[in-house]
Amino acid sequence: GLSEGKYLSLSADAILNEIWSQEETLRRETEDWLYSYFVLAYQSLPPEDLQLYVRFSQTEAGRSMTRALFAGHDRMYRAISYALGRAVALSAAGSTL
Repeated sequence: GLSEGKYLSLSADAILNEIWSQEETLRRETEDWLYSYFVLAYQSLPPEDLQLYVRFSQTEAGRSMTRALFAGHDRMYRAISYALGRAVALSAAGSTL
């Protein structure tokens, strides 16, 4: 989105290289965010309910549900990231969406 909006003059390969150069930091920040999220999300869940969820996640149905959730998240995340990048580029250029 940033590139298409002419905010960045980098190729897709250059953008990917830049992102990969930040892998360690991005991975650490993501892990910190996820652990914090899980603590908040599951703190009020009774231990027996959490155990049921863990057992379900280990079944084929649980793994299928997880794959579907991540596929949906990936599609949504890509669309939002692209739209945000494009909006920033157009805004910086003084254009309207």
